[in-house]
Amino acid sequence: MNMSNCLKLYLERHQINYQLVPHRYTDTAFNAAKSAHITTACMVKGVLLHDEDGYLMAAIPADKEVDIDKINSNSCRHLTLTPEETLGCVLNDCKKGAVPALGEAFGIPTIWDEDLAYQPGFYIESGNHEELIRLNYLDFMSLMDRPFNSSITH
Repeated sequence: MNMSNCLKLYLERHQINYQLVPHRYTDTAFNAAKSAHITTACMVKGVLLHDEDGYLMAAIPADKEVDIDKINSNSCRHLTLTPEETLGCVLNDCKKGAVPALGEAFGIPTIWDEDLAYQPGFYIESGNHEELIRLNYLDFMSLMDRPFNSSITH
């Protein structure tokens, strides 16, 4: 199984060192963390949101749920969850449901939950259901270049 080519090119363009971590097939970021024997707080899931102004990726710990009301209040938008059947049109080289938390790799602005600031390193979906991408703290945070980081989960 190959990682998303868009994601690979994005990481290479930004000169980010990463490691691929294989795991058994899983259907969620939370289950991927469990399968790979990593803490769910270090597993960053991508939640794709949309409204009439476009898409927005929320990068949050896998053990949390996105608080769309809080994001809408902070951003003055009317975002909703993007239906899973639409994900393939937006993340076109990813397997259905395997959402990498780096929306910028796909031209999608990304916001991140403040709880991520306290983790030593991160794992994200690679665009398939059998590999994770391991990133160190500094590299991950260098990719989260938007200053909007607050509590966006509950």
